[in-house]
Amino acid sequence: MAKDEVFWYFRHLKAPVPKAISKKITEEDFKDVPTNRITELMYLMDQLSALVRKHKSIIQKYYMEYLSGPDAAKLRELCNSGFLSSVGPAIGKICKAIIDELGSLGPKATSHDFKALRLNWFRAEAALSSVQSPLPLMKVREVVDRFNLVAAHSRCVDEIEVLLEQYSSLQQLWYWKESWLETFKAAIKLGPNQPLHSMCFLQELAEFPANATQYNPDEREEIGSQAVTFAQKMLEELSERATALLFEVAKQYTLFDAQLDEINAAYPVLMKQKDFKASKDFVPPPIPGLESEFRKRPQYET
Repeated sequence: MAKDEVFWYFRHLKAPVPKAISKKITEEDFKDVPTNRITELMYLMDQLSALVRKHKSIIQKYYMEYLSGPDAAKLRELCNSGFLSSVGPAIGKICKAIIDELGSLGPKATSHDFKALRLNWFRAEAALSSVQSPLPLMKVREVVDRFNLVAAHSRCVDEIEVLLEQYSSLQQLWYWKESWLETFKAAIKLGPNQPLHSMCFLQELAEFPANATQYNPDEREEIGSQAVTFAQKMLEELSERATALLFEVAKQYTLFDAQLDEINAAYPVLMKQKDFKASKDFVPPPIPGLESEFRKRPQYET
């Protein structure tokens, strides 16, 4: 869902409004969408993918235990002798083979190749969906749903990288690279979480060459060269932004340090003297720590 939101954003960022739409929406109206929000979403997707890869073994172990435990037990309950005899010998044999394979998984197993299991179930599902099926598919809906769930669980064991590419890869943003670059340039100047969140753009550069197809393998090198050029420019902009932030932090530290000068401590004492008269252009120094006070403290006091 997050991946769809990201692609929807870039797909419509500069797309012309269809003539059939009565309400005229301009590009300026679309820019009201906060750029830092889409950048944050991309950053969180990248962090979640990294978290899944880090704990890949734990995820595989969990689903292995689930497949050999609750999934296998539920299938044995659903695929009783009555069901196996009603679906015919071919489908019944496939269902029984899947249940036996799940039952053979050891309690300490952490990995398994379930590709054959999924292919077997796809054959059985296709047979149940055909006109010649001995039993209508809708009459075995619960069984079909459970087998589909088992197939989905099995992919979390031997196809985690495939699932991550399917649900989190943003490599096709290459086809909107102009809008993608403009979003990066605008995002690094927005919000307190920048330029940290914008680092996800550099991660995506490594995925862009994968857009090259077997029909034009030379395109991979061309995309890679452009990605390197983009990376150099983006790193320069990130360093400039980081430098500007450091100078801003240093400026504030200097101001705070100046508040503690000895001479500033004399002004409050002098202002309490009756015979002290400040000049017209005199500006009293700020009180140390004043920036941390509530602007309307009385309303918070009881």
